[in-house]
Formats: sequence, C-alpha cells, structure tokens
Amino acid sequence: MMDTPPATNSGPGAASAAGPTRSLLSALRSVAARLSRGPSAAIVALGAILVATLLVALVRNFAPEPLAHALGLRVDEVDRIAHGALLVLLAIGLAAWGAVAAAAWKRTRGHVERIDEALSSMNVGLAVWDGDDRLIECNEAFRAIYPEIREHLVAGVGYERLLRIYYPLAPAEVIGGRSEEQFVADAMRRRRGGRVTELVRHHKDRWLMMTDARGADGSIVSFRLDISEQRLLDLELRKRHKVMDDLAELSYDWYWRQDADGRLVEFSPTMEQRLGYPRQTLLGRKDAELPGFQADPGELAAYRQCVEARQPFPWFRFRATRGDGTPVWVAVTGKPIFDETGTFIGYYGAGRDVTDSEATIIALRHSEERFRALTKLATEWYWETDEALRFALVKGPPELVEPLQDTLLGKPVGDFVNHPNVDVDWPALSRHFERREAFRRVPFRLKRDMRGRPGYFEVSAEPMFDGGTFAGFRGLVWDVTEREALIAQLTDSEARFRALTELSSDWFWEMDTSLRFTSIRRGAHGAFDLADDEVIGKQRWELPGELIQPATWEEHRATLEAHKPFRDLMLRHMKADGSVVYHISSGDPIFDDKGEFRGYRGVGKNITEQVRAQERIERLATVDPLTQLPNRQTFDERAGR
Repeated sequence: MMDTPPATNSGPGAASAAGPTRSLLSALRSVAARLSRGPSAAIVALGAILVATLLVALVRNFAPEPLAHALGLRVDEVDRIAHGALLVLLAIGLAAWGAVAAAAWKRTRGHVERIDEALSSMNVGLAVWDGDDRLIECNEAFRAIYPEIREHLVAGVGYERLLRIYYPLAPAEVIGGRSEEQFVADAMRRRRGGRVTELVRHHKDRWLMMTDARGADGSIVSFRLDISEQRLLDLELRKRHKVMDDLAELSYDWYWRQDADGRLVEFSPTMEQRLGYPRQTLLGRKDAELPGFQADPGELAAYRQCVEARQPFPWFRFRATRGDGTPVWVAVTGKPIFDETGTFIGYYGAGRDVTDSEATIIALRHSEERFRALTKLATEWYWETDEALRFALVKGPPELVEPLQDTLLGKPVGDFVNHPNVDVDWPALSRHFERREAFRRVPFRLKRDMRGRPGYFEVSAEPMFDGGTFAGFRGLVWDVTEREALIAQLTDSEARFRALTELSSDWFWEMDTSLRFTSIRRGAHGAFDLADDEVIGKQRWELPGELIQPATWEEHRATLEAHKPFRDLMLRHMKADGSVVYHISSGDPIFDDKGEFRGYRGVGKNITEQVRAQERIERLATVDPLTQLPNRQTFDERAGR
C-alpha cells in the first residue's frame, strides 16, 4: 500500500506473483456463491408458506360458507381457524428463514476464517477498501507490514490520509527523495491504474509483492506479500549463474546445449562473440550447419559414432567461417542429457576457440615438411643430444641416415670426436660443451667418410634448455668436402699464378672503374721502388715519373676510357739518390658477368738494367773506345746528312 515505487518495477517476478492473488480472489467468489445459496433456500421455503397463506386467505374471503359446510363448522369458526393458520404459517416461515440464514452465516464465517488462516499462514497481508478508498477491514499480516502506522489501520480511514501519515515515518529508501506531494501523487496515480502487481523495495532491504485489484463497484482488494527470501534466492541464483558463466569462460570459452536432434538451444554470449553471428542465426543449427563447416573425416566419424551411441565425446575440432568471413577453428566436448525416465533429450558441453593453436600446429606441420624436404635435398645433418651429451637424434641425407644412426645414436659426443678416423680440435670444442654455449662453423675432417673417401665438415650447435634446465645440444653438420677441394684447387692455381708472375714480372696491380690503383702485390725481388701509400688511390699519371711510351698521356687515357688492353707503357723515374729507373706496364680491362666495366688489372716490371744495357750497346756502336770520339761509321753517317 504505502511502499510506492518511483517507477513501476514489473517483470517475471510480478507475473509469477499474480498466481496467489487469483487463487485468493477465486476463494472469495466461492464464499459469495455459498452465501447466495443460503438465502435462496429460505426464499423457497418462505414462498411455499406464502402460497399456503394466500390459499387460506382466498378461501376465508371468497368461499367461507362452502368450507364451513364441508367442515361442519360455522363461518366465524372457520375464520378464526384460518386466521390462526396464517399466523402459524408466518411463524414457521420466519423460523425456517432464521435457521437457514444461521446455517449459511456459520458456513460463510467458517470459509472466511479458513481464508484468513490461509492468508496468515502465507504471511499475506489483506485489506479491503470501499469505492471511496476507505478501509473496510485488514488482517494482522497487513498491519505487521506497516508497523509505523499500525494504530491508524482502522475501518473508515481514507487511503490518502494513511499515505500522509506514513510519509514522515517511512524509511528513506521507501521515500526515495520525493516530496510528500510527489509521494502521494505517485501512490494515487498507481492506485487509479486498475489491477496492478509489482515488486517494490521495502525498508531494511526487504522486498514486497503488491497487488491491488479493483472491483466493478470501485472497491479494492489489496494483497501484500513479503518475498524477500524469494528475492534473495533469485539474486543468489543469478549470481551463481554469473559465476558459472565466468568459470566457463575461464576454463573454456563458452558452454552450449543441444536438443535431441542435435540443434543448438542454448549457449553463453561468448559463443556469439567468437563466431561473429547474432544469437538468432545460431539457434536451431546443428554443428555441420554452421557456415564454412569442415572437419577431418576420421575425427568427424568418431564424433558421430559417440553421438549416435549417446556417449560423451572428447574434444572434436572443426573449421568454420566467422561472420566477417575469416576462418575460425572450434573445439567442442560434450555429455548426453537424460530425463528422469531415462529418455535422451540432448547434449550439453563446452567449446573453445582454438584458431591460434591450430594455426601454430599447421605452421609446425609445414615447417616439419619443409625440414624433411630440405634434409632430402641438402647435405646437412641435424643432430640432438640429451643432457648427458649422448646422441639422441640424427637426421640427414636418406642414403646416410641409417649408417649415421647406427654409428652415433646413444653414444657420447666424446666417443665420436676422439675416434682415430676424426681429426678435430677437441680441447677447444669440449670447452663449448662444458660451458653450455653455442659455437659456429667448427671444422673437422674424416680420414675416411661413409663413402670411403676423405671428407671435410663444419659443425654448429646451440644448447637446449627446458624451463631453465639444460636438456642437451642441437646442431647442424655441413659437408664441405667439395668446397675444400675447390679451395685447394684455387690455392694451387694462385700459387702457380704467383710463380709465373714472379718469373714474368716484378709486381701485380689492379685499378677500379675510376682508374685508381686499388692494390699492389710485389714480387720477391723488390723491384718496385714506390711505397703503397704513394700508389694506392691514385691514377697512373699522378705518380712521379716521366712518360716515355706512348708519346702523351692523352693517348694512354684514350685507350683506358675505351676499355682496351694496353702493352709496354714505359716510365722513367728518378730516385732520391739521383739514379734513374725505368718501369714498363701492361694491363687488361675487367668486366663482370653482366658485361659491366669494373677496372683494370695488369703487371709491371723494372727494366732499368735492360735500358742501360741497350744504351751501352748503342754507345759501343757509335763511339771509338780509345778516343771517345764518334767512329768512322758515325762520322760518315753524320757527314752524309
């Protein structure tokens, strides 16, 4: 009555609360029906007496003589008898009416008492109001709900009057910050709304179900029921449901339930989020009807076998398509549900979004496939040891896998490297193993490999740790026999080249594309008298000396810019002691694989002794050795000119 909420609070609780109200109203109607049956019986009896009285009166007034003659009495005697009969009949009618009315009232009172007892046992407060909103009667349970105005709940008090009395006494949570006029206006507006059932918050965290039913004559029957325990139970159930949802999301991603046909009938909101579809799109679908459904045939067959046998099934993985078109991998597990009669009614279970883990598995599978393909194509060996440095895994070229495994698996690394057939710097290598540190490209040689030939190899490895605990080593071995053979050939070729260079020239030089010297490699004779820093980075015409052949530097530069070979370029250079030396150089252009010019390379030679010998020969041919004057041949040639 008085707990007027600021806003209507209707819902499932209000709907369920209307049931007791209807039952009580039906009981009241039953009582009214029983009340109506009592007076009806009295009216029938009274009607019969009235009919008899009318008959007596008719005979008395209209045919007294025939009746007196028939009875052998005088007319006045018949009149007295009829009058007496009328009085008796009226007395009997009144007595019958009183007896029937008393019985009906007793029955009605009993029913009312039983209804009141039932309402009291249910702690239902009941109040009846007339058409002017004045209290007719209320029970003790109603008064107990409003102890603040208990003494004012008397017959005849108006509803609005009670509201104004209640306002200054009501708890703050009931008033809700409203003024007295607002409080009264809200209550009266709700009162005029006809039949209303709602849940409102009472003081001290109590909850009331309030129902007001207005009759056709304007009277109102009010019911008040304290449902705090039911409300708390409902809140507790909601909390537990929320906890279950949270736990499901922590241990899984969502939970679900299917009917007997395998169609989704319930699932947690996380499933909508992970799959990206609205709830209505997913409800009623089977797993195989989800967009983009794909599954491994073997796993799908095992899953369907469990479902057909009504057995729990372990994690079943399948692929689907999200609402945005991206793929999603889902794993579900479930158990069958049976009703109390043992009839199968569906499955319930949990689901996970395993897209990330499935992508990792696929990536690992592809990586393993690539590793196997590379192992077949390449000459590398992959190996692992345990924490005791015993070979635990060896993979390599198919033709060598079995011999390698037979030779190495289960044996310590030390046994392999210390074998007479193995040539390796074991002291340096063992330090890496002892320190649990990685090493790179450590060379070793097999005097006889699996094919019976000398073999050259390089090994790299790194330590493995499991949660901080050393678990062994893993690494690769490269067969570099062909490379070492090629290096040996190049070394021999370079040695022959150097020998030929020393025989045919005194130094070897190289230039870049700018025609600047980049390297000078001298022969054993030390015939080149310029230091490296006087040559490196300079062009030939920047070096000290005089060009003898060709005639000009422009001619030589033209040859170089045309990227053509040149031969016997001669320079004369005066040393610090005043002596003169002669150098001669030849060179060829360098081109890369694409035909691009990369510079020049060539040789140089000190020809000072050859020049001096030539000068001596020419002098002997033209000068007399005794007089040191031109000889006759020279004199005749000059005279002829």
